[in-house]
Amino acid sequence: MLTDQELQSLRNLGNQCEEAASEICSLRAALTQKRAEYEDLKQTMHNMTRNHALQLEAARMAGVHSVQEQTAVIVRAALELLESIEGETPFTAEAARAFKRVFGA
Repeated sequence: MLTDQELQSLRNLGNQCEEAASEICSLRAALTQKRAEYEDLKQTMHNMTRNHALQLEAARMAGVHSVQEQTAVIVRAALELLESIEGETPFTAEAARAFKRVFGA
């Protein structure tokens, strides 16, 4: 048979175990919440990275198209100039033909 003091010690230990079990449950719940938040942040960062890459590619393509458009304008102007001075040019006929062949005239 246990003494009153031993019984009280066992009750105290039981209470401490219950408190520890409750704390473990709380910590598990907090960990689950943090994991969910981490997964949400990871997905958000993935989406942001993908969107940024798409924006960079779009900007790069816009730059390429812009350069192509500017080049076309310059070539058209050069061809118009060449046509306007044809016959008065210091270019040989062969050089003029080569210029037109290269620039698509």
